[in-house]
Amino acid sequence: MQMKRIMWLSLLMVMLGGVGVPTGAQAATWHHGTPKHLRGMYQSTTPIGKHSAAGFAPVIEVKAKTFSLSISNNPLQLVKHLKYQHVHGHYQFKGTLQHIGFVLGGKVTFGLKKKGHSLYFVQNRHNNFAMPDRFKLTTHVKG
Repeated sequence: MQMKRIMWLSLLMVMLGGVGVPTGAQAATWHHGTPKHLRGMYQSTTPIGKHSAAGFAPVIEVKAKTFSLSISNNPLQLVKHLKYQHVHGHYQFKGTLQHIGFVLGGKVTFGLKKKGHSLYFVQNRHNNFAMPDRFKLTTHVKG
C-alpha cells in the first residue's frame, strides 16, 4: 500500500513538474511605430560625389509612425505601418514601403543602430532595405 502511494506521488510530481517551471526563452516583443530616441532627421556623411545622383547626400527622416529615405533625383522611399523590436543592441524594423514613382511598394525589413548622434543601417541577411552610409543627426538639410 505504501509502495503504491509513493509510485503515484512520484508519477504525479513528474507529470506536474514541468508545468510551473519558467523556460527563460522569450521572443522579443514587436512594438508599433519608432523608438523616441531614433526620431529626427539624419543626413549621410558620405561625400556627394560617391552617389550616382549627386544632387545632395541621402537624407533619412524618422517620425513617430513613418521612416523615409530621400536620395537626390529619386522618388521618396516612405515606409509606413512600422513595427520594431530591440535585438542584440540594434532595432529591427518591418513595415510597408509605399509605391511612389518607380519605387515598388511591398513589405520591407531593415535594422538601425544609433551611436551618439549617428545612425547606421544594420546589414544582415534578413534586411532587404539598407544603405552602407553613416547618417549624422541634423536639424536642417545641407544641399
